[in-house]
Amino acid sequence: MGRHKKKNKNEKEEEGESSFNIGLLQETKNSIWGIASIAIAVLATLAFFNKAGSAGEVFNTISNRLFGWGMFLVPVVFIMLGIAFFKSIHRKMYTSAFLGTLLFLLSFLAFFYILGGNADRAMRISQGGYFGIVFGAPHLGAFGFVAALIILIFLIFISVLFALNIPLHSL
Repeated sequence: MGRHKKKNKNEKEEEGESSFNIGLLQETKNSIWGIASIAIAVLATLAFFNKAGSAGEVFNTISNRLFGWGMFLVPVVFIMLGIAFFKSIHRKMYTSAFLGTLLFLLSFLAFFYILGGNADRAMRISQGGYFGIVFGAPHLGAFGFVAALIILIFLIFISVLFALNIPLHSL
């Protein structure tokens, strides 16, 4: 029987072990992330109804500028993220959940931005926010109104599948 070689930091990271480990099971970590996501969704909803104090007012102001009409998607995105964590309770899935929900949010914001039609830039910002411009303007410029809307609708569907890690036939 040979001695076991002690793993260095790089070998641990390659195998998915972190240098900071407090001994929580993956199921526990996913549960914590899921609960935190749902809690943020509840707090965001309270802020929309002016029930979250001065922090809620700041949140509303920032959300309105960044997301435009999509500010009401913030709770939906965090609920979707929470569901993704609860659904994938036994495995590590941070990247797919975060990227999927980010794609969901950006696709919707771009969709709202494009719906502006012939509106001026200020009106489009109020619809899709600044993130809507970043993601929507390139689509609109490259593909035109109808094609950009179709692409974004499909991206919204793809993002839900990606975030929740579910095949189409499971919907």
